[in-house]
Amino acid sequence: LAGDLPFFARSFDSKEWRALHKRGPNWTLLQNTPSARQLCSEMLKFDERERPTMEACLQHKWFKERPLTQFIVAPEQFARLEQFHKQSELKRAVLFEVASRLPLQHAERIVQFFKSVDKNRDGQISREELAEGFKRVGMKDSKALDKTFEALDLDGNGFLSLHEFTAGVLMIFADLLEDRFKAMFRKYDRDSNGVLDADEVAEFVTAASLLLSRKGRSPAQLAQDVVRDCGGQLSYADAKAKLLVSVS
Repeated sequence: LAGDLPFFARSFDSKEWRALHKRGPNWTLLQNTPSARQLCSEMLKFDERERPTMEACLQHKWFKERPLTQFIVAPEQFARLEQFHKQSELKRAVLFEVASRLPLQHAERIVQFFKSVDKNRDGQISREELAEGFKRVGMKDSKALDKTFEALDLDGNGFLSLHEFTAGVLMIFADLLEDRFKAMFRKYDRDSNGVLDADEVAEFVTAASLLLSRKGRSPAQLAQDVVRDCGGQLSYADAKAKLLVSVS
């Protein structure tokens, strides 16, 4: 459900496996509503006698929620979106580039989130709709909202397209963000040695920065800065530290 093993013992000792199974998985890795996590955890309790019956499961509140409201993320996750405007120009550029290359098979969660915020279903998010999304999770800082909206509104038309919204939402889906960033790194690592040379770094950064060329430093200037700072070579770990936002 969460894209990770629920637990893994380092030996074949039955006592160790039993202890881990009894402790259970880390349910915070399941990116869904609290009611969905609660239902899953109840159905998978260690003691089968404590698990709900099928009839009890069908009466759970999760089945009564509307499909779109089931997608509302936790406040601590949504708060990451507010951090978008605080990122460096280059890190925001990388987010936009990753968003523009997101394969359709990975976009379902983000599309559903977009629809949950796009109240009038016009295919774009207004400042008022984003404010309502902030309000639903208890975030009422109007200045932070304005800065976040402005940073996401890449074309400056006063609305957020799915692509613009995705760049910010990727900060919420940390697993998806790192997976796509790694794929992007591999694309420019043409000799597959796990390190970008000066030319590969310049191409990587320039491509990511093109979307921000309407304001601030030029893509070439940003690329030169990164090449200079990394000494002409950039490992994946260094690229992640220098170019990818931290969402921990």
